[in-house]
Amino acid sequence: MFWRYGARDFRDIGHKAIFVANSYRTLVTIGWRHAEPILRSLTYAIVDHGREANPSTSDHAADRPGRDNLRRLTRIRADWHRGRTTREAVTGCWRLCEPPTPAMRPRRL
Repeated sequence: MFWRYGARDFRDIGHKAIFVANSYRTLVTIGWRHAEPILRSLTYAIVDHGREANPSTSDHAADRPGRDNLRRLTRIRADWHRGRTTREAVTGCWRLCEPPTPAMRPRRL
């Protein structure tokens, strides 16, 4: 549940998602018996929406990417992880990540 809610909100430039990931890593390392204070703090961070109205009843810019991503999830095939790695697939993904101008591209890979 924390993964979904941490990633839906882009207030604080994505730090809520980072907080979720780091909380999980920490608990895996130190043990889940220490979870209560960490998860309590994480919950308060996730539900904090500053002085804006409740995100569930409003349309704030910080909440739109999360809503858009939920809609995008419905377009992903259920068997997406069963694909084959091919040269065409890898180069196609690389083209999507390639910077738009030559000046922004790395000199070496």
